[in-house]
Amino acid sequence: CIYHNGYVGIGTASPAVHLHIKRDTSDETSLFRLEEDGSAGDCKMAYVLTGDTAWQVGIDNSDAEKFKIASQETDAWTDTRFTISPDSGNVGIGSTAPTSKLHSYVASGTTEVKSQSLVLANGEGAYFTAQGKKTGGEESYAQLAVMYNSALTQAFGFLRLNTAYDSVKYLWFDSGGLLRTSTTSS
Repeated sequence: CIYHNGYVGIGTASPAVHLHIKRDTSDETSLFRLEEDGSAGDCKMAYVLTGDTAWQVGIDNSDAEKFKIASQETDAWTDTRFTISPDSGNVGIGSTAPTSKLHSYVASGTTEVKSQSLVLANGEGAYFTAQGKKTGGEESYAQLAVMYNSALTQAFGFLRLNTAYDSVKYLWFDSGGLLRTSTTSS
């Protein structure tokens, strides 16, 4: 129904916003569906602040039906920021052709890069871990960490490498720039 205030209600007699869709069931099918029936068109939706910022989200039919988010309203996905490949499930941040489960890319040759390609953070420290296990063998990993030592009121970083949990090696640079090694992180 369309009401006097211009609001549209589907499944509700009192829409609270311009388009209000309500369903009161345990049905797990989609509540809203966009479908492109052409062989060349893209199925997408735009989010726009008039005269300012625009984003589009949808399926790029011309690029292997990848799901994309781009910082533009129109055109052919020229400013794509995020991509998911439907066949592999690979995710690209800054890449429209991700080759791994998480593929982050910052173009080279830019005059200014304001962020890193991957940042992990929390209040006490951040870790990046690459981990693998040989079939029937010991687990091994490499870990890059930045920690904050509240007792010393300073931040420090280290690289931890091991071939098994009982064979840990740490490498770090001390405040004087010397490379240090240890079997403990302190």
